[in-house]
Amino acid sequence: MPTPQPKTGEIVYFYYDRAEKKKYAIVLEPKSRHKNKKTANAVILTTQGTDRPHKNDYLLPIEESPDNKPTKAICDQPLPIIKNAILGTKGQVSEESLKEIRKKTAKALGITYDDIAS
Repeated sequence: MPTPQPKTGEIVYFYYDRAEKKKYAIVLEPKSRHKNKKTANAVILTTQGTDRPHKNDYLLPIEESPDNKPTKAICDQPLPIIKNAILGTKGQVSEESLKEIRKKTAKALGITYDDIAS
């Protein structure tokens, strides 16, 4: 079953972390208010797996993951990023898509979506 195409949603960008020498996909937080105008809050989308699902973790479709690698989990963790380190637009992820992806992740991990959402 194909991933639903987003109608509206956050734009996903690439971000290169020089310290870690890793490329990530990120979602910039909407209406981000930062005192330092050179940075913005973002949610990092990683290709790193986690031992157990955490609240708000979800899968990113392979076609939207960095370097088209399979993505095990996305850490839904806000962090400040340097705006000029954004490499370019990757695509969009809608709330509907994220909800569906979270449900599929929970099912694949043998847990119910309600366990994650609560």
